[in-house]
Amino acid sequence: MIIGSGGSTGTSVSSQNSSSKKVSPSGQTNNPLAVHSGVKFLKGMQNTVGSALGAAGSVQKSKPQKSQSSGILGDIGSFFGGVYHTVTHTGEQWTKDGVQWGKDAAHFAGSVVSKNPAGAAVGGLIGGPLGIFLGASAEGAVHQFSSYAHSDSHLSIQTHSSGASIGGKTAGLRAQDSANALLNQFSLKPSGMYSDTPTSGKPTSVWAESQAVNALIDTGHLNKAQQALNRLQSTYGQGNGMDPNPNVGFPQNRFYDDNSWVGQDYMQLYQKNHNPKDLQQAEKIFSFLQTGEQTTKPPDGNGACYLPMKGGMQWEENQSPQLNGTATGAAAELGAQLYQATGNAKYKNFAEQNLNFMNQHLSDSSHPGLYDNSLNLSSQKGSSSQKQIQIYNKSTHQWQTFSYSQNKSLYTYNQGTAIGAGVSLYQSTHNPKYLADAILTAQASQNYFNDVPNALSKSSQTLLMHDPSISHSSVESAASETRFWKEPPSFNAIYFRNLQGLNQELAQVSKNPKESQQLQEYLKSSTIPGNSNRTYAQQLQEYSGQNISSPGGVRNYAANLNNNSRQSLQNYLNRAWSQSRDPKTGLFTGGGIGHYGSETGTLLDQSGMVQMYSLLSTWHS
Repeated sequence: MIIGSGGSTGTSVSSQNSSSKKVSPSGQTNNPLAVHSGVKFLKGMQNTVGSALGAAGSVQKSKPQKSQSSGILGDIGSFFGGVYHTVTHTGEQWTKDGVQWGKDAAHFAGSVVSKNPAGAAVGGLIGGPLGIFLGASAEGAVHQFSSYAHSDSHLSIQTHSSGASIGGKTAGLRAQDSANALLNQFSLKPSGMYSDTPTSGKPTSVWAESQAVNALIDTGHLNKAQQALNRLQSTYGQGNGMDPNPNVGFPQNRFYDDNSWVGQDYMQLYQKNHNPKDLQQAEKIFSFLQTGEQTTKPPDGNGACYLPMKGGMQWEENQSPQLNGTATGAAAELGAQLYQATGNAKYKNFAEQNLNFMNQHLSDSSHPGLYDNSLNLSSQKGSSSQKQIQIYNKSTHQWQTFSYSQNKSLYTYNQGTAIGAGVSLYQSTHNPKYLADAILTAQASQNYFNDVPNALSKSSQTLLMHDPSISHSSVESAASETRFWKEPPSFNAIYFRNLQGLNQELAQVSKNPKESQQLQEYLKSSTIPGNSNRTYAQQLQEYSGQNISSPGGVRNYAANLNNNSRQSLQNYLNRAWSQSRDPKTGLFTGGGIGHYGSETGTLLDQSGMVQMYSLLSTWHS
C-alpha cells in the first residue's frame, strides 16, 4: 500500500485515508508512561514470597471497578496471581506476568458477574482463584468460555478462546474486546460500513475496510463481514475492481493492492463457508489485477509496462508505473490461493511470475531474504548505467524507454505477502524452492524487525534508572523500541498471519520424512536469490546460528522458528495492551506504537490489533 522513499520508520509512504490520497505509516514520539511499573523494584529481592508481596503492592491501581471494595479485592487477585507465578517460575518477567494475570482476572470477573459495584466486588473475590487458574494456562492448556453483551442489541458474542495467555485475559478474549471496540467506535449503522475514525461519520477507504472485514472474520462475525463485503461491492465497485474511496466521486484510479486485499477477504470467507459466490467474487477481482501486471507485448488498453521478464504489479492504474512490492506480493498471494481452490493453471502461472519478479528485482542486497518496497520511475532519459524500463504509450501506440530506481524501504507486510504466496504455492506444487524462499524471508524478517536500532547500552539504562526525574517505564521503552513496534499494526497483522501459516506448514513438513529430506537437500544445495555463492542453509545458519543441514535439522529449526515467531508476536501484543491501549475506548493510541497515517486510533490500526490477538489465540508452541 506504499509509494515513496525513505527508511522503514517515520518515512513518507502512501496509502488511503478519508480523501483518496495515500498517507504514511509513522510512529509516534516515545512519550513516558504516566505510571512507572513497580515490578522493577523486584530486583534484589531474594525471597519468592517477598517478591510476590512487593509486586502486588507496587502494581498501579486499575479503575475498571465501580467501588473501593472491588479495587481492594482486585489487588487480592493480583497478589494470588503474583504468588503463583513467582513460586512456579523464577525471574522478574514471570512475576510481572503473574501479577498482571491475577489483576486482569479479577477485573474481568467483576465486569462479567455484574455491571454494579456489588457484582464487581464479587468479581474481586473470584479474581484471586481465577488468577491462579489462568496462570496455570501459560502454554495454552486452558479453554475459556465467556459471554459478552455487546452494545449492538442484535449481537451476543459467545467467546471460546484457547491458546496463549498474555497478562490475564487470553489472546482470544483480548481479540473480542478489541473487536467490540471496533464495532462500537467505527460502525456506521445501519449501512454495514465503517468509518476511518470514530468521529468522521464517513465511509472509510477500501484498504481500511478490507482489513476490518479480515478482523471480523477472525473473531467470528461472519455475517457482519459478509455484509461489509456486499456493501463494498455495491458502493465502491467499478468494473471487476473497486474504487479506493467513496467520498471523492467516481470513477477513480483503482489501486491493485487494495483490490488484492479484498480478494483475499473473499477467499478467507470462502474457506469458512464454501459459498461459491465468494470464490466467484475473488476470481472477478483477479481479472482486474491481471490488467496491472507488466507484459512483454503491447497491451490491449491498460497501459502496462515491461521489463526483460514477466511479473511485477503496478500500484495504481493509469499512472506512470511504480512496480510495487505490496501490490505484487498481495496479488501473487491471491493467485496462489485461487490455484489451491480451483486448480486453474493461470492462477499458478501468475503467482509464480510475480514471485520471480520479487526475487529478481526487489530482493534487498543488504538483507538477503527481505524484499524492498518498489521500483520507481525516475526520469524519461536515464543514463546508460541506470536500469531501463519500457512503457507503452496508448496515445502514440509506441514504446518509450525510461530509467527506474529501487525504493529500498523495508516493511513487514511486504515480507508477509511473499511468505504467504510461497507457502500456498508449496502446498499446491510441493516444489521446495517456494518453501525455502518463505523460510529465508521469515528468518531474515524476524532478525531485522526484532532488532532495536537505537538501543540503549546496559550502562546507560542503569544510569537513567537512577535518575529520579526519568520514569523507569520510559527507559524500558527506549531500550526495547523494536522495528516491529514502529510498524503500523495493519502491516504487522498481514506479516504475522502469513508467518503463522509458514510455521504451521513447516511443522507438518518436519513430520514427513520424505518432504523433510527433500527440503533439507534443497536448502543445502541451492543458492539464495542474488548470491550464487551462498546456499540457503549457509544463510539460515548465519541468521539463526542453527545448522539445518544436520540430522534432525529441519525438525529442530522448525520448532525454534515457531517458538521465536510466536514469542515476538506475544511480546508486541503484551506491550500494546499495557502501554498503548486506552481502557476507556479500547483503541490503541499510546506508548509510541506505530500507526498508519497522521492519526492514531484509526479503523486500520484497530483492525490490525484485532487480527493479531486472534492469531495469537490459535498459535501454539
